[in-house]
Amino acid sequence: MDKKNIYICATMDTKGEEAVYLKEQIEACGNHAFLIDVSLRRSSRNYPISYTQTQVADAARVPIATVLGTNLRSEASKYMVTGLNVILQKLLKEKKMDGVISLGGSGGTTIATGAMQQLPIGIPKVVVGTMASGNTLPYVQGQDILLINSVVDIQSLNFMSTHILKEAARIINAMARMPKLTQNKKKCIAITCFGVTTPCVQRCRELLEDYGYEILIFHARGVSGGKIMEKMIEEDFFCGVLDVTTTELIDEIAGGAYVVGPNRLRAAVKKTISCITITTLPF
Repeated sequence: MDKKNIYICATMDTKGEEAVYLKEQIEACGNHAFLIDVSLRRSSRNYPISYTQTQVADAARVPIATVLGTNLRSEASKYMVTGLNVILQKLLKEKKMDGVISLGGSGGTTIATGAMQQLPIGIPKVVVGTMASGNTLPYVQGQDILLINSVVDIQSLNFMSTHILKEAARIINAMARMPKLTQNKKKCIAITCFGVTTPCVQRCRELLEDYGYEILIFHARGVSGGKIMEKMIEEDFFCGVLDVTTTELIDEIAGGAYVVGPNRLRAAVKKTISCITITTLPF
């Protein structure tokens, strides 16, 4: 059985013992496991860290002293998200990463998922922690990020936390061993859908399937709808887009619930693929 390369993101100043335990469990599944320290405060060097917090900061072109000396946690986190993303993207490009997993509370989860969201669809991404229960939108953002609720805070190794971490190790192991996500770009079309447009979408799907196309339908509800569709268009999943449901644009203009952001309707034009948009907006 070939060994997969799994990278663990953790704030080693507070989650070091738990991160090492997760590393051991992933290795027990027959894989290589590497620790990436995304701490915002000075952490111990006694752990087997593959990428130190200094290296993460360096990847963001920011001195570690700046990160450690920043009073605003949100600002320091942005530095580490940038650095972590640079490291993960490099590992991915070099084909040295088969999956990424994080464990921790709000701080570590924010940093880890900030970088995970920038990885391509299909790369195994797992988050273990208390933030998996509650408002998960900031962490998932409609992407294929798997959240595992740790039940208890990850602050010690006990019968509950060790059980959850063992489960997480086996889950990321199974995900890393899945066949790579593949798609038939030449015969795949994206369609947006909402309740009132469902009859139209269903008929369009039937007609396009008769022509041999595979149809992916996106529920036009903001970040988990139009936004993730735009990302998949950018990643070359589709040969065409049938944008039947553009209510996200109305929400953006009128202040509705399902706002995507400025990139809506941009990816298909950028990729120069066929796109039909149905809208009542006065463009």
